[in-house]
Amino acid sequence: MPGRISPGKTAQQRKKEINAAENAAIAKANAMLDKMIREGSIPQGGLQKAKEMIMKKTGAYPMGSTN
Repeated sequence: MPGRISPGKTAQQRKKEINAAENAAIAKANAMLDKMIREGSIPQGGLQKAKEMIMKKTGAYPMGSTN
């Protein structure tokens, strides 16, 4: 069904847009994680807990995909 996501765009263009959005979200999550590490504000439970908190806030997992 062409045009369901972005009208007038090929599947490849849509895929590029989705990847760009995901990469931006991951970059934001990584920046948040770096900031927490620099400030020393890692919560009880360590780095994994911090990553989970960021995942909930940004919708992206720091350090890339969870797969």
